[in-house]
Amino acid sequence: MHILHIPLSLPRYSHKPSGTYIIDLVNLLNNHSLNSGLIFVQQRRIKKKNKFPFLYFTKGKYDEVVFGKKQINLKWKNKFFLIPTNKRNKDSKWQKYMFELFQEYIGEYGKPDLLHCHSGRGAGELALKINDKYSIPYIVMEHNPIYLTGNISSGEKKRLKKVYNKAAKICPVSNQMNKTIKPLVNADKIKVVPNFVSKIYEKPIEDPEIKSNKNHLLTIVSRLDDNKNVSMGIKAFNLFQKEFPNSKLEIFGKGDKEKDLKNLTNQLNLSGKVKFHGFKQKEVICQYLTKSKILLQCSYNESFGVPIIEALARGCFVVATKSGGPEEISKNVEGIKLVEKDDHVEMSKKMKEIIISGFDLKKIKWIRRNMLNIYGRENVAEEWLGIYRDIINNRVE
Repeated sequence: MHILHIPLSLPRYSHKPSGTYIIDLVNLLNNHSLNSGLIFVQQRRIKKKNKFPFLYFTKGKYDEVVFGKKQINLKWKNKFFLIPTNKRNKDSKWQKYMFELFQEYIGEYGKPDLLHCHSGRGAGELALKINDKYSIPYIVMEHNPIYLTGNISSGEKKRLKKVYNKAAKICPVSNQMNKTIKPLVNADKIKVVPNFVSKIYEKPIEDPEIKSNKNHLLTIVSRLDDNKNVSMGIKAFNLFQKEFPNSKLEIFGKGDKEKDLKNLTNQLNLSGKVKFHGFKQKEVICQYLTKSKILLQCSYNESFGVPIIEALARGCFVVATKSGGPEEISKNVEGIKLVEKDDHVEMSKKMKEIIISGFDLKKIKWIRRNMLNIYGRENVAEEWLGIYRDIINNRVE
């Protein structure tokens, strides 16, 4: 099977979170004897302050750093612009460049059997154009939390309906997202396929006794923006550390709220107990989650919540807001305590409950094993392979 992936974003650097799940999925499925391909045009405005904004988009470097040395049919291009441009015009140009790149791709690698679009917006619209000209079926994977906010214009809904109506299958990552997509498409076309745990998080925990020490390490893995609401976690930690002084909070991520969050940390006199790490590679985050006792997830809207299953895979309990994805994960696995959005007092109480109840190593291992049985890489890979086979085998020319 020849599957061509069309992402809406990819990481510019190996430690950037945006698009890393797509890289993991392409690499995972490529291990199952697929002929996998990917096309992508990176559009960026040139900025003086960022001298080398495309370090990994230099020829040969991006392929090796992001995909390793796996056999991926990869076609990508840089497109720079010097002056500001409105979003719709930028999106239109991106689709034009991507369509040209697709034509180059099929000239080199041949026509794919199926297009796997990683968003209805942009990527799905491109797939619709390709389908109109080349009759190649496509599926749309949806994992953007914007659908949960309802912040979609009527014009965008019309464009999405066109994309969904021609798609062979729509695959949201959670039932919560499924509810928001249903009004736009025939329910028979929808198949929920969850996210999965990256390979590094599946490795055995070498020292399970690490959770039994008296120091309490807590972690947040998140973009630092309005929706992720990390200030709630800092406020909850402030209450928690007053009862448990041997505690620290490690925050991984960056965003436009970073300065405000650091100011809040200073105002609460937590600068010695809260550390901002910025974006880090998965190996580093995995090490911290292995040592951590609790992961905090504070979002207003969450399409799934990959850090939650990553934390559970490392024997780390979770306190999360009722923001969509976390409720669904909590129905399938244990180890998650849910709180209302913006209720940092209740979050602090749940953190305290986890510490007081102690860390039963047998229970931690059971939670980890149960989570991997549902969200493990191979289980999710089989779901995707089944979808691919059904569409390709039942294709009508």
